[in-house]
Amino acid sequence: MSEGDKKLAFGVARSEIGKAKEIKTISGLSDNEYSVYRDRLIKQGILDGSTHGYVRFTLPMFEEYVACASVNQGTVL
Repeated sequence: MSEGDKKLAFGVARSEIGKAKEIKTISGLSDNEYSVYRDRLIKQGILDGSTHGYVRFTLPMFEEYVACASVNQGTVL
């Protein structure tokens, strides 16, 4: 995963409801950056973006992995 992919994954993992605006704030990504990385992770099968304005992980336990990895390493993934 690229650094942008990791930032977005971290934002999704930390998001309460998966709303795009909240994820952008958490991850520090601009609207354009968010769109690029969201589309990449959707194409890779990591995110589901079927609900307008929201995303969620498709992979079981991936949210927990991202949260755990960022805490244990002090960084995102």
